Parts: sequence; C-alpha cells; structure tokens
Amino acid sequence: RLLAEGENIPRFEREYTFLAEYCGGRIGRNVVTTVIILQYFMGLVPVVIGCGICGHFLVPVIGANIWIIIFSVIIFIMIAVPWLKDISRITGILAAICT
Repeated sequence: RLLAEGENIPRFEREYTFLAEYCGGRIGRNVVTTVIILQYFMGLVPVVIGCGICGHFLVPVIGANIWIIIFSVIIFIMIAVPWLKDISRITGILAAICT
C-alpha cells in the first residue's frame, strides 16, 4: 500500500500483477501475467466447444469440429480487432440476457 501510494498509483490500478511485481520483482509479475492469460484462454475453451456443439445441433450437415474452428476464428477476430471490442461487449450482454 505504501509503495503504491508513494509511486502515485491509483487504487483501481493495483491488481495481482502489481502485487506480484512488488513481492517477486519482474519475474513474479511475468509469472502472474502468464497464469492470468492461461486462465483466460482456458475459460474460453469450453465456451468455444459449447458454441461448436450448438452450431452442430442447428446445422447437422457441418461437423462439430468444423463449427469449433469457425467459432474459434470468430472469437479470435473479435478479441484481436480493436473496433470489434464494442460489438463483442454488446454480443456478450445480449447472450447473458437471452440465456
């Protein structure tokens, strides 16, 4: 806390990576960042698989594996392209409301 206040770091920017850097230096920050990224992508895996299976239920002519690849590409594009982030937020909100 004192370190963050001494460096004028706002309270909302003090997260796990900041704490890891304080405790373990640059290596600690890199380890925690890697774990957070892996956790994020491991959370996406079941969502993509679920989308692929639902796509296969809707259009059984196309196999579930192909649907998983299609939805993986769509999600990757929505993450990678900056101006699609607003669209992906709206899509997420609509998905939460519709389910």
